Amino acid sequence: MQLPSFFSPIRLEDKNILSKILWDSNYKISEYSFTNLYMWRNYYSFRWAFVDDIFFLISVNKNKIENGKERIIFFPPICSESKQWKKVIELLKSWNIHSDESQDEVIFDRVPNSLLTIIKEYPNITSFLKIESDRSNWDYIYLRSDLSELPGKKYANFRKNMNKFKSQYSWRYEPISSSIYQEILDLQTNWCDLHACADDTSLSHEDQAIYEILHEWNKFNLSGGVLWIENKIAAFSIAEEISSDTMLIHIEKADTSYRGIYEALVNQFSTQLPSHIKYINREQDLGKNNLRTAKMRYHPHHFIEKSKVLLNCSFFHKAMKNNN
Repeated sequence: MQLPSFFSPIRLEDKNILSKILWDSNYKISEYSFTNLYMWRNYYSFRWAFVDDIFFLISVNKNKIENGKERIIFFPPICSESKQWKKVIELLKSWNIHSDESQDEVIFDRVPNSLLTIIKEYPNITSFLKIESDRSNWDYIYLRSDLSELPGKKYANFRKNMNKFKSQYSWRYEPISSSIYQEILDLQTNWCDLHACADDTSLSHEDQAIYEILHEWNKFNLSGGVLWIENKIAAFSIAEEISSDTMLIHIEKADTSYRGIYEALVNQFSTQLPSHIKYINREQDLGKNNLRTAKMRYHPHHFIEKSKVLLNCSFFHKAMKNNN
Protein backbone atom coordinates (compact mmCIF):
# COMPACT_ATOMS: atom_id res chain seq x y z
CA MET A 1 0.00 0.00 0.00
CA GLN A 2 1.54 3.31 -1.10
CA LEU A 3 0.93 6.32 1.15
CA PRO A 4 0.36 9.68 -0.52
CA SER A 5 3.61 11.63 -0.68
CA PHE A 6 2.31 14.44 1.52
CA PHE A 7 2.25 12.18 4.60
CA SER A 8 5.36 13.12 6.56
CA PRO A 9 7.28 11.59 9.45
CA ILE A 10 7.33 13.42 12.78
CA ARG A 11 10.29 15.81 12.83
CA LEU A 12 11.53 18.26 15.42
CA GLU A 13 11.07 21.12 12.96
CA ASP A 14 7.31 20.30 12.88
CA LYS A 15 6.96 21.15 16.55
CA ASN A 16 5.29 24.56 16.29
CA ILE A 17 2.61 23.62 13.77
CA LEU A 18 1.83 20.24 15.36
CA SER A 19 1.76 21.65 18.89
CA LYS A 20 -0.84 24.22 17.86
CA ILE A 21 -3.01 21.66 16.04
CA LEU A 22 -2.94 19.26 19.00
CA TRP A 23 -3.56 21.98 21.59
CA ASP A 24 -6.48 23.46 19.65
CA SER A 25 -8.14 20.04 19.34
CA ASN A 26 -8.79 20.06 23.11
CA TYR A 27 -8.91 16.25 23.06
CA LYS A 28 -6.56 16.21 26.09
CA ILE A 29 -5.55 12.61 25.36
CA SER A 30 -2.04 11.51 26.24
CA GLU A 31 -1.23 10.54 22.66
CA TYR A 32 -1.82 14.06 21.37
CA SER A 33 1.14 16.08 22.52
CA PHE A 34 4.07 16.85 20.26
CA THR A 35 6.55 15.37 22.70
CA ASN A 36 4.64 12.09 22.84
CA LEU A 37 4.51 11.82 19.05
CA TYR A 38 8.20 12.67 18.77
CA MET A 39 9.26 10.22 21.47
CA TRP A 40 7.36 7.33 19.86
CA ARG A 41 7.70 8.35 16.20
CA ASN A 42 9.88 5.39 15.27
CA TYR A 43 8.18 2.79 17.44
CA TYR A 44 4.79 3.49 15.83
CA SER A 45 6.11 4.63 12.42
CA PHE A 46 3.96 7.76 12.69
CA ARG A 47 3.06 9.74 9.57
CA TRP A 48 0.94 12.90 9.52
CA ALA A 49 -0.77 15.21 7.05
CA PHE A 50 -2.83 18.39 7.22
CA VAL A 51 -5.31 18.47 4.34
CA ASP A 52 -8.36 20.73 3.91
CA ASP A 53 -7.97 21.92 7.50
CA ILE A 54 -8.06 18.32 8.78
CA PHE A 55 -5.21 16.71 10.69
CA PHE A 56 -4.50 13.04 9.97
CA LEU A 57 -2.16 10.82 11.97
CA ILE A 58 -1.44 7.21 11.00
CA SER A 59 0.71 4.41 12.31
CA VAL A 60 2.11 1.81 9.96
CA ASN A 61 2.02 -1.43 11.90
CA LYS A 62 4.79 -3.74 10.75
CA ASN A 63 2.96 -6.81 12.05
CA LYS A 64 1.29 -8.53 9.10
CA ILE A 65 -2.39 -9.35 9.05
CA GLU A 66 -3.90 -12.47 7.57
CA ASN A 67 -3.83 -11.41 3.92
CA GLY A 68 -0.15 -10.45 4.15
CA LYS A 69 -0.77 -6.70 3.95
CA GLU A 70 0.67 -4.12 6.31
CA ARG A 71 -1.93 -2.75 8.69
CA ILE A 72 -2.38 1.01 8.85
CA ILE A 73 -3.96 2.38 12.01
CA PHE A 74 -5.54 5.84 12.07
CA PHE A 75 -5.46 7.98 15.17
CA PRO A 76 -8.34 10.42 15.75
CA PRO A 77 -8.55 13.03 12.98
CA ILE A 78 -8.77 16.63 14.14
CA CYS A 79 -11.45 18.70 12.44
CA SER A 80 -12.49 22.26 13.22
CA GLU A 81 -16.15 21.36 12.63
CA SER A 82 -18.09 18.14 13.10
CA LYS A 83 -19.50 18.34 9.56
CA GLN A 84 -15.97 17.82 8.21
CA TRP A 85 -16.25 14.14 9.07
CA LYS A 86 -17.85 13.65 5.68
CA LYS A 87 -14.69 15.14 4.17
CA VAL A 88 -12.53 12.82 6.29
CA ILE A 89 -14.13 9.76 4.70
CA GLU A 90 -14.06 11.24 1.22
CA LEU A 91 -10.33 11.90 1.54
CA LEU A 92 -9.63 8.40 2.84
CA LYS A 93 -11.49 6.90 -0.08
CA SER A 94 -9.71 9.12 -2.62
CA TRP A 95 -6.33 8.12 -1.16
CA ASN A 96 -7.35 4.45 -1.18
CA ILE A 97 -5.94 3.95 2.32
CA HIS A 98 -7.48 1.22 4.43
CA SER A 99 -6.52 -0.68 7.53
CA ASP A 100 -7.61 -3.85 5.73
CA GLU A 101 -7.84 -3.50 1.96
CA SER A 102 -9.84 -6.70 1.50
CA GLN A 103 -12.65 -5.32 3.69
CA ASP A 104 -12.50 -1.61 2.71
CA GLU A 105 -12.22 -0.92 6.42
CA VAL A 106 -10.49 1.75 8.47
CA ILE A 107 -9.47 1.30 12.10
CA PHE A 108 -9.42 4.45 14.23
CA ASP A 109 -7.48 3.88 17.44
CA ARG A 110 -7.49 5.79 20.77
CA VAL A 111 -10.74 7.61 19.92
CA PRO A 112 -11.95 9.66 22.93
CA ASN A 113 -15.61 9.64 23.88
CA SER A 114 -15.88 13.33 22.99
CA LEU A 115 -15.14 12.48 19.36
CA LEU A 116 -17.43 9.45 19.37
CA THR A 117 -20.28 11.77 20.30
CA ILE A 118 -19.57 13.90 17.22
CA ILE A 119 -19.39 10.89 14.90
CA LYS A 120 -22.71 9.62 16.20
CA GLU A 121 -24.40 12.90 15.27
CA TYR A 122 -24.76 11.52 11.74
CA PRO A 123 -28.12 9.69 11.47
CA ASN A 124 -27.92 5.94 10.86
CA ILE A 125 -24.13 5.99 10.89
CA THR A 126 -23.64 3.80 13.95
CA SER A 127 -24.92 0.78 12.03
CA PHE A 128 -21.71 0.97 9.97
CA LEU A 129 -19.41 1.26 12.98
CA LYS A 130 -18.01 -1.33 15.30
CA ILE A 131 -17.00 0.34 18.55
CA GLU A 132 -14.87 -1.47 21.11
CA SER A 133 -14.00 0.14 24.43
CA ASP A 134 -10.21 0.20 24.82
CA ARG A 135 -9.84 0.10 28.61
CA SER A 136 -6.09 -0.49 28.42
CA ASN A 137 -5.64 2.93 26.83
CA TRP A 138 -7.96 5.01 29.00
CA ASP A 139 -6.08 7.97 30.45
CA TYR A 140 -6.02 8.34 34.24
CA ILE A 141 -6.88 11.92 35.26
CA TYR A 142 -6.15 13.19 38.76
CA LEU A 143 -6.89 16.43 40.56
CA ARG A 144 -3.65 18.30 41.11
CA SER A 145 -4.97 19.34 44.52
CA ASP A 146 -5.43 15.68 45.51
CA LEU A 147 -1.83 14.75 44.68
CA SER A 148 -0.40 17.87 46.30
CA GLU A 149 -2.58 17.95 49.44
CA LEU A 150 -3.29 14.21 49.86
CA PRO A 151 -6.61 14.69 51.63
CA GLY A 152 -8.61 12.18 53.66
CA LYS A 153 -8.39 8.51 54.50
CA LYS A 154 -7.99 7.39 50.89
CA TYR A 155 -4.48 8.88 50.84
CA ALA A 156 -3.45 7.53 54.25
CA ASN A 157 -1.05 4.92 52.83
CA PHE A 158 0.31 7.44 50.34
CA ARG A 159 1.06 9.89 53.16
CA LYS A 160 2.58 7.15 55.29
CA ASN A 161 5.02 6.02 52.59
CA MET A 162 5.91 9.58 51.63
CA ASN A 163 6.49 10.73 55.20
CA LYS A 164 8.63 7.70 55.92
CA PHE A 165 10.76 8.57 52.89
CA LYS A 166 11.09 12.19 53.98
CA SER A 167 12.12 11.29 57.53
CA GLN A 168 14.53 8.51 56.57
CA TYR A 169 16.58 10.19 53.83
CA SER A 170 18.40 13.44 53.26
CA TRP A 171 16.59 14.63 50.14
CA ARG A 172 15.76 17.69 48.09
CA TYR A 173 13.62 18.43 45.04
CA GLU A 174 14.60 20.73 42.18
CA PRO A 175 13.40 21.46 38.63
CA ILE A 176 15.20 19.86 35.70
CA SER A 177 17.91 22.05 34.20
CA SER A 178 20.71 21.57 31.70
CA SER A 179 23.29 21.30 34.48
CA ILE A 180 21.93 17.93 35.66
CA TYR A 181 21.16 16.10 32.40
CA GLN A 182 24.01 13.64 32.85
CA GLU A 183 22.96 12.74 36.40
CA ILE A 184 19.43 12.03 35.12
CA LEU A 185 20.82 9.84 32.36
CA ASP A 186 22.95 7.98 34.91
CA LEU A 187 19.76 7.06 36.79
CA GLN A 188 18.04 6.10 33.52
CA THR A 189 20.97 3.83 32.60
CA ASN A 190 20.80 2.10 35.97
CA TRP A 191 17.01 1.75 35.66
CA CYS A 192 17.40 0.19 32.22
CA ASP A 193 20.05 -2.24 33.42
CA LEU A 194 17.68 -3.38 36.17
CA HIS A 195 14.68 -3.71 33.83
CA ALA A 196 16.53 -5.18 30.82
CA CYS A 197 15.59 -2.40 28.40
CA ALA A 198 17.78 -3.93 25.72
CA ASP A 199 15.48 -6.97 25.61
CA ASP A 200 12.24 -4.96 25.40
CA THR A 201 11.48 -3.00 22.23
CA SER A 202 9.19 -0.53 23.96
CA LEU A 203 11.60 0.19 26.82
CA SER A 204 14.56 0.56 24.46
CA HIS A 205 12.63 3.12 22.39
CA GLU A 206 11.68 4.96 25.56
CA ASP A 207 15.31 4.95 26.70
CA GLN A 208 16.42 6.51 23.41
CA ALA A 209 13.60 9.06 23.60
CA ILE A 210 14.64 10.17 27.10
CA TYR A 211 18.19 10.70 25.86
CA GLU A 212 16.93 12.73 22.87
CA ILE A 213 14.57 15.04 24.73
CA LEU A 214 17.09 15.75 27.50
CA HIS A 215 19.71 16.74 24.95
CA GLU A 216 17.15 18.91 23.11
CA TRP A 217 15.38 20.07 26.29
CA ASN A 218 15.19 23.74 25.35
CA LYS A 219 13.43 22.90 22.07
CA PHE A 220 10.47 21.33 23.89
CA ASN A 221 7.94 22.99 26.19
CA LEU A 222 8.55 20.61 29.05
CA SER A 223 8.43 20.71 32.82
CA GLY A 224 10.22 18.34 35.11
CA GLY A 225 11.79 17.74 38.46
CA VAL A 226 14.23 15.47 40.25
CA LEU A 227 14.67 14.12 43.74
CA TRP A 228 18.21 14.12 45.08
CA ILE A 229 19.21 11.82 47.91
CA GLU A 230 22.41 13.26 49.29
CA ASN A 231 24.57 13.79 46.16
CA LYS A 232 22.72 11.47 43.74
CA ILE A 233 19.56 11.87 41.65
CA ALA A 234 17.24 9.06 42.68
CA ALA A 235 14.06 9.99 40.78
CA PHE A 236 12.90 12.23 37.94
CA SER A 237 9.69 13.27 36.24
CA ILE A 238 9.15 14.80 32.78
CA ALA A 239 5.83 16.43 31.88
CA GLU A 240 4.13 18.76 29.41
CA GLU A 241 1.17 21.13 29.56
CA ILE A 242 -1.33 19.89 26.97
CA SER A 243 -4.23 22.27 27.65
CA SER A 244 -5.00 25.34 29.71
CA ASP A 245 -5.79 23.19 32.76
CA THR A 246 -3.99 19.85 32.24
CA MET A 247 -0.42 18.62 32.71
CA LEU A 248 0.60 15.34 31.09
CA ILE A 249 3.21 13.11 32.73
CA HIS A 250 5.47 11.62 30.06
CA ILE A 251 8.12 9.90 32.17
CA GLU A 252 8.59 8.96 35.82
CA LYS A 253 11.56 6.91 36.94
CA ALA A 254 12.92 6.22 40.41
CA ASP A 255 15.29 4.04 42.36
CA THR A 256 12.78 1.96 44.30
CA SER A 257 15.36 0.81 46.82
CA TYR A 258 14.26 4.02 48.56
CA ARG A 259 10.81 3.16 49.89
CA GLY A 260 8.23 5.88 49.30
CA ILE A 261 10.26 7.62 46.61
CA TYR A 262 7.51 7.57 43.98
CA GLU A 263 5.00 9.01 46.43
CA ALA A 264 7.47 11.77 47.31
CA LEU A 265 8.18 12.54 43.64
CA VAL A 266 4.50 12.67 42.67
CA ASN A 267 3.68 14.92 45.62
CA GLN A 268 6.59 17.29 45.12
CA PHE A 269 5.97 17.65 41.39
CA SER A 270 2.25 18.28 41.93
CA THR A 271 2.94 20.85 44.65
CA GLN A 272 5.26 22.84 42.34
CA LEU A 273 2.77 23.15 39.47
CA PRO A 274 1.25 26.55 38.67
CA SER A 275 -2.22 27.24 40.09
CA HIS A 276 -4.00 27.18 36.70
CA ILE A 277 -3.25 23.45 36.36
CA LYS A 278 -6.30 21.63 37.69
CA TYR A 279 -5.74 18.14 36.29
CA ILE A 280 -2.80 15.76 35.87
CA ASN A 281 -2.99 13.16 33.10
CA ARG A 282 -0.89 10.16 34.11
CA GLU A 283 -1.47 8.29 30.84
CA GLN A 284 -2.79 4.74 30.43
CA ASP A 285 -2.01 1.39 32.06
CA LEU A 286 -1.57 -0.49 28.73
CA GLY A 287 -3.49 -3.43 30.21
CA LYS A 288 -0.67 -4.23 32.63
CA ASN A 289 -1.96 -5.26 36.05
CA ASN A 290 0.93 -3.73 37.98
CA LEU A 291 0.44 -0.36 36.28
CA ARG A 292 -3.33 -0.48 36.79
CA THR A 293 -2.89 -1.23 40.49
CA ALA A 294 -0.36 1.59 40.91
CA LYS A 295 -2.50 4.14 39.05
CA MET A 296 -5.67 3.21 40.92
CA ARG A 297 -3.78 3.57 44.21
CA TYR A 298 -3.42 7.29 43.46
CA HIS A 299 -7.24 7.61 43.16
CA PRO A 300 -8.05 9.10 39.72
CA HIS A 301 -10.72 11.77 39.59
CA HIS A 302 -11.96 10.45 36.24
CA PHE A 303 -10.83 8.73 33.05
CA ILE A 304 -10.62 9.88 29.47
CA GLU A 305 -12.28 6.86 27.94
CA LYS A 306 -11.11 5.76 24.51
CA SER A 307 -12.37 3.27 21.98
CA LYS A 308 -11.27 1.46 18.87
CA VAL A 309 -13.60 2.23 15.96
CA LEU A 310 -13.81 -0.01 12.91
CA LEU A 311 -15.54 1.72 10.03
CA ASN A 312 -16.58 0.46 6.58
CA CYS A 313 -15.65 3.37 4.30
CA SER A 314 -17.98 2.55 1.45
CA PHE A 315 -21.06 2.10 3.62
CA PHE A 316 -20.25 5.16 5.70
CA HIS A 317 -19.74 7.28 2.60
CA LYS A 318 -23.06 6.13 1.08
CA ALA A 319 -24.91 6.77 4.34
CA MET A 320 -23.63 10.34 4.57
CA LYS A 321 -24.58 10.99 0.93
CA ASN A 322 -28.09 9.74 1.65
CA ASN A 323 -28.36 11.98 4.69
CA ASN A 324 -27.47 15.17 2.80
